[in-house]
Amino acid sequence: MDEETRAHCFDPFFTTKGPFKGTGLGLAAARRLVEGSGGVIRCQSKLGIGTTFEIIFPTTDEVVPETTSVPVAERPRGSATVLVAEDDDGLRQLIVRVLSRNGYQVLVAESGERALEIAGAYDSTIDLLVSDVVMLDVDGAELAATLQRTNPALRVLMTSGTADASVISHLTPGTSAFLAKPYRPSALIDQVHELLSRR
Repeated sequence: MDEETRAHCFDPFFTTKGPFKGTGLGLAAARRLVEGSGGVIRCQSKLGIGTTFEIIFPTTDEVVPETTSVPVAERPRGSATVLVAEDDDGLRQLIVRVLSRNGYQVLVAESGERALEIAGAYDSTIDLLVSDVVMLDVDGAELAATLQRTNPALRVLMTSGTADASVISHLTPGTSAFLAKPYRPSALIDQVHELLSRR
């Protein structure tokens, strides 16, 4: 990174990926987590050579008492078909990997327009749409509304780092939810399971 980029790399929504290619929230979220734990995160970078991030956490001499571990309830595995529409390559791959590992059949689209094509050609039922809100051709809100016109029971999970939950207000009542970016994979799976469990 050049010096100007390095100076702004932790700023929320700052990205060098171009329009609709990245949220600029990853490093901002990382700094928030580190500083919330009393630590610091530093960036050193030389253009054409490489970048190093250093994270430093405080230490303590306090003895941590032993606690009895509580078993975490295992999440039920899914069996539904999920259509993923996300134009960020890295995030799309992560979503697909998380859903697939939890038993869901996943259809993948890199744009809203491509998602419409996939849905139109799919000869079975799509149970859930997981879609980014901001996409270049057909945005997530338009995509969800279009798909629900032919399948009113379609569950919809809208995700965004810039929009808010109002984007689902025009969808079939009780079928949709909103998940703000950045989010943890566990939050994604919990929200997907909750949506698909609705009657």
